[in-house]
Amino acid sequence: MYFENDTLRKTCNNAVTTEKNASRFERREAFVTDNIDWFEDKKDWADLACFGAINTQFTTKNGTSNEWHYYISTRHLSAQELLYHARTDWSLETMHWLLDVHFREDFCMIRDKNVQQTLNILRKMALNTLNHCKTKTKSKQTFSKLIFSALLDVNFIRKFQLSSQNYIGVERKRRGLIFFPIRAII
Repeated sequence: MYFENDTLRKTCNNAVTTEKNASRFERREAFVTDNIDWFEDKKDWADLACFGAINTQFTTKNGTSNEWHYYISTRHLSAQELLYHARTDWSLETMHWLLDVHFREDFCMIRDKNVQQTLNILRKMALNTLNHCKTKTKSKQTFSKLIFSALLDVNFIRKFQLSSQNYIGVERKRRGLIFFPIRAII
């Protein structure tokens, strides 16, 4: 592949980020090139502007792994922009995976669009609340265990909600209505 060639990579715009999480060290290096002349099928891709690749190296106590992810874009990107957009996309994929695994969103058989959207918002609020709880307590528990704990004890999540007034889910009753400030989830 184009980006795996050391000589060609030296001609590319590149950027590096590193991140350490507990016992895992990640190094991401992005490469971007506007040179698309070599691509034989470029006529099939309208407005093709650049190619990019991200080489991710994960180091744990079990060893090191190395992965390549490839991108094409209709917008001219710098390597730093590619890293940002790829990371944003991965976080969205993670959220959708969590919604599917913990709330079985893909198996929801509700046909009404309004109900679907409402349930989706409520699931995201629940996920956001659990994430807040996990961050606040620095908990190593999985989301499944946090959900189970919250099901067993109604006040489990409430004690974390009350500590943050601008956070969603702080119940307020006014004239019989319950409303949730949603500044934190937008």
